Amino acid sequence: MRLKPTLALLAIAVLAAAYFFLVEQPRHERSVQRMGSAGQLAEAFPDAVDSIEISREDVEISFDRHMGHWRVATPVVDRADDSAVNTLLYSIARATIERRIETDPIELAEFGLDPPGADVTITGKLDGRTIRVRVLVGDLSLTKSHCYTSVEGTDGVSLAPAGIRRYAMRSLFEFRNKRITEVPVDELNRILVASRGQSIDWHKNDSQDWITIHHGDSIRGDSSAVEGIAKRLRGLRAKNILTTNRRTVNELFTVGDGSVSMWTEDGASPIVIEFGNRKNGRCYISNSADERVALVDTTALRVFRWTVEELRNKRLIDFDTNSAAKLTLDTASRSATIIKRDSDWTFENPEYGRVDQTRAGRILNALRALEFEKVVEERLVDKNAYGLSSPSFELTVYNRNG
Repeated sequence: MRLKPTLALLAIAVLAAAYFFLVEQPRHERSVQRMGSAGQLAEAFPDAVDSIEISREDVEISFDRHMGHWRVATPVVDRADDSAVNTLLYSIARATIERRIETDPIELAEFGLDPPGADVTITGKLDGRTIRVRVLVGDLSLTKSHCYTSVEGTDGVSLAPAGIRRYAMRSLFEFRNKRITEVPVDELNRILVASRGQSIDWHKNDSQDWITIHHGDSIRGDSSAVEGIAKRLRGLRAKNILTTNRRTVNELFTVGDGSVSMWTEDGASPIVIEFGNRKNGRCYISNSADERVALVDTTALRVFRWTVEELRNKRLIDFDTNSAAKLTLDTASRSATIIKRDSDWTFENPEYGRVDQTRAGRILNALRALEFEKVVEERLVDKNAYGLSSPSFELTVYNRNG
């Protein structure tokens, strides 16, 4: 009953053995006349390289470097993923040859080099001379740890790390920069979140605090929370990139959720991130800075659900603990004051004895960490309504400026 499966396994084993003895073993025997057991694949001088071309049967991709960053030049013009391009470049520039095999050109096909899986050309300038390295990338070895390569201007075939083939065979999408925006968060001075039926406009005041006007009141924002809007957008990654021309796909933005506009301190035009129609758990998104249209997860839409209450500064008392110079506590029956002399806290009234420096520091840190849960009134009109006309205690912190 088990005869057929057994025969099938036996046949597979025979075929594998035949492949090894008929293909891999002859390759290994030819390597006896190798030019050296190890060495550098090519001199590419990666820091001097300013252009890379990849030619494959399915696509031709080229990159150029501008101001330290890679850009896709063909078949589209777009931002490139610096890491992806550099990984390919350094995999060639730092590749060590496992072994070099001398062979006639007519045998290149045996190694997947005629035609090659990928034809990679690296060019640049070094000390006034042009650098050009062309590497043909072929099949993987039997162990899959290496691949066969041929460098223009050298003889034979070299067995180099398999990473070269893996990186050279990446798709165009893998080489593209998938960040939706690279807006410099630290340089922002205004963030406008506009969604259906409402908008929240945050801007920095002269003190570099984030402020918005809400129901006629000026609300100070939590810097970390407000800037979290921009950071979340910076963290977005495209699941697919449709086009670099936003105007050709306006129909994808007919029922979007809204937009986020961000201004920087240099007074330039805003960077507008617009969210478009939804599709299968994702939504279309565009960036005015480069006109790209991509698909991202709908989790990105959370920026429209953040309210002023969630983004506002909730500190009950905001001060710099290092600048605190005086702390007073008043109750119905007693008052106490501690002041800072040099670097130590002391009682204003020496009769109270010495101040525990550790506990004084803890009190200040605890005061600064206090946060309210809800705002009942933005402006206190009637103290009696909340029992504040005669408080049970009153705590005041003074800084060095009084």
